[in-house]
Amino acid sequence: MQCIEHSELANQIRNPKMPHKCPMLLSTHAPWEMIKAKDVSCLCINCEGMNALLRGVSGALTAINIIVNRIESSNDILRDFEREVRRLLTIKEIINMPSKYDMCVEVLQPCLTSRKLEDAEEKCLDGTCPTCGFQRWWSRTLRKKLFITPSLGAESILNDDSPLVGAELKEPGIYWRIYTHEPTPTPGNHAQDVARQAAAARAAGRDDVDANDEEYNPNENAMSRRLCLATKQGTLVDFLDTLESMLKKHVIHRNRVAVERRAQLQWEHNVRPLMAKRDMDYSENGPIKDNIQVQSQHWGSNQYTLFVSIVTWLLVDEWNKDEGKLDVGNEVTVNGEMSTEEFNVDAFYARVTKVLNDDMYEVTDVNNYTTNHHRRSLRLRKRHSVAIGHVSDDKTHDRHSMQHFTNQELPWLEGYMKEKFPNDIPDGHIKIFQTHSDNAAQHFKNTGAMEFYSSLSKERGGAAQTAYVYNFGAPGHGKGPYDGIGGRWKSKIDQCIVSSTTKGPLSYTPSRYIQNAEDVHAALVHHFEKAEVRNVQLAGKNPIHKYKFFLNTFDNNPIERPHNEQFFAIASEGVVNMRQNPCWCPPCMKTLTQPSSLWRASPYRIPRCQSLSRSHNASNSTYEFTKHSCMKTAGRGVADNIRHERATLNEVCAQLTIGEWIIFHGKDVNGNEDPDQPLWLGRVMPHPEWSGQGVLKNTTGRATKYDMGIEVQNNEVATYVQWYEKIDLNSDERKYRVNGTNAPSVQNNQLLLHTGLKMQQLTGEPNPVARSRPGSGRQQRAAATASSSLGAYAPPRQNNQSSYESWHDKEYGIVWEMTKADRDYALSKREL
Repeated sequence: MQCIEHSELANQIRNPKMPHKCPMLLSTHAPWEMIKAKDVSCLCINCEGMNALLRGVSGALTAINIIVNRIESSNDILRDFEREVRRLLTIKEIINMPSKYDMCVEVLQPCLTSRKLEDAEEKCLDGTCPTCGFQRWWSRTLRKKLFITPSLGAESILNDDSPLVGAELKEPGIYWRIYTHEPTPTPGNHAQDVARQAAAARAAGRDDVDANDEEYNPNENAMSRRLCLATKQGTLVDFLDTLESMLKKHVIHRNRVAVERRAQLQWEHNVRPLMAKRDMDYSENGPIKDNIQVQSQHWGSNQYTLFVSIVTWLLVDEWNKDEGKLDVGNEVTVNGEMSTEEFNVDAFYARVTKVLNDDMYEVTDVNNYTTNHHRRSLRLRKRHSVAIGHVSDDKTHDRHSMQHFTNQELPWLEGYMKEKFPNDIPDGHIKIFQTHSDNAAQHFKNTGAMEFYSSLSKERGGAAQTAYVYNFGAPGHGKGPYDGIGGRWKSKIDQCIVSSTTKGPLSYTPSRYIQNAEDVHAALVHHFEKAEVRNVQLAGKNPIHKYKFFLNTFDNNPIERPHNEQFFAIASEGVVNMRQNPCWCPPCMKTLTQPSSLWRASPYRIPRCQSLSRSHNASNSTYEFTKHSCMKTAGRGVADNIRHERATLNEVCAQLTIGEWIIFHGKDVNGNEDPDQPLWLGRVMPHPEWSGQGVLKNTTGRATKYDMGIEVQNNEVATYVQWYEKIDLNSDERKYRVNGTNAPSVQNNQLLLHTGLKMQQLTGEPNPVARSRPGSGRQQRAAATASSSLGAYAPPRQNNQSSYESWHDKEYGIVWEMTKADRDYALSKREL
């Protein structure tokens, strides 16, 4: 056997493109102890919780084998319990699967024919499917055979007479582990215990009551909670009950992960030039500590925030080439359109697997189908990736810091693209942008963050010229390229800390060491942004081509956060008036003890408020009330509430009669508020084409459009309304008269606020609404014949139009007054 020196062997297996990386051959056949894991995990509590639970599988298999052997030992018993045995064997097969993914797939049989979790149906995931799920073999069937109910209302107990029940179902012999939160004493608890023990010792020596002479401390019993692994012991029934509960959640989790992964691959395969993708996340706060610490330093910690963002796009210049050599392994789009042409949905992703000649290539698609194509039919997919890091000594992770980082990152990114890749950003702004992050509600998935995200498109041409999409990742499954890059950066900082101790001060940081966020930023700039050789970071098919770091400290470019409102006045259900500072001066006391639904303006200032009247607060907005909605917009019950509200409106409208008064929200068809009349007063009128009725239900099966852009949805009740106008818009008087110019019009019920109100007539004679009643068929035919024979010389007749005009002329002279109660009720409903 030939002996090869270590250095020579290393040169043979080293990858020349990545000389500083551990060779794959060495990683695969490592000369040290390395065990291959049975399954993958994202290190989330769902995946790791299942791993901990499955520690009890061996004990469960043993118990199942004992039961099966006991029943199979007797043919008579086996004949009666053959179905139960099959279910036990199915459960055994499921829990003995080689991986959690295979277990989830097996649980969804026979429904999941493709054996891919991303194809699972909703009913199979939520447990309502009658033909699949772990409960099909356990809780719905087999478990019921193990228990009996001695009497009505009593708890179920094991059926000792059943051959299925033995010691393995009665004695807790299976061990597994679960994640749980346990309370832990805080330093305050410890201090209280020490003080109590000291007081007890003094009391014993002096014979006094000092031990019981303590003041109330609200934090005395406060306990913190930490996540830990707890060992559980139970029977086979206990284990299978726990498994069913956790497996139901895990199937949903793995389905979401699979769907997310499929969507990610679809984006990577179908993305085109002029489209950018941004992956972002907060890395865990990095520690700043001396390599050698004295004992007292261990009690404190100094950290920095690291926000990681990776932006990737395809290069236009490489995509548009229809000639030039392609290498094996290159990613291409077959029959792809040019960057300025319309998206070709029939194009497909592939990889070059063989070079046939200078102009002909063999490519293989995602389904492993191989085809041959000319170079002009292949669009080269060459990516450019930029990794951007934001370093800050502000350790609060919220949407305000995310917005701050984004606002300084995007202008730089667009400037970088205009300078280096002008063809990739022809309009000077990114017009097609996909953002991906985890779904942490504190800094990403909230209404404030989404409102900010929508403003980014507004600054770049508006919604009509941009396509901005936000994709939240799977719950608890936020691992991505940003995690790897962030870990690499923090690892480099740790190396710098060690280097400053072992090799001497650093030449590239302000303090010559790593002491604060400014030093961290300088070290990252030195090792990544300004480094000319970055072979260690260039890995895989998607290397990082550009690094950029921003520094945000409390002294330099701080993160600004608005003050939170602390004072709320309820305007109506789902609507509040908010201001930042409280004040209970006499004017505020008087105003705040009356309904705030009457406040018209927003922002609203309480007249003569003493806090506002002071000279230094004369323009202080912290004492102004602004109106906001606090209605629940998502979650359980919201859709049902909306459907119930619509159904109620239809029922109310269907019962309206001719001449009844109604109030609508003062909005036009475009949703713009009427600044002069927040409430629109109307009256139900007879429609000449609705058989003299003032309401009509749309039963056409589709939406029906009327004049002025009004659209009535299917099954919605429309109303024929004559509008009334307020006589003096600048007065608090609630006096109205009929509109002098606009004829009645059809309205939908979406903005209806109030019906059944009582209007008081102040002037004029009674003027009931004229009802338009269609004549008999014979009378209508006679009138039509007379009109057609005489043409323009047909004599005028008393019809619906003339009846309406005479009613309107008389109605215009009448003044009506709305009651204060009706107006206040409508205003409160208006704010919902």
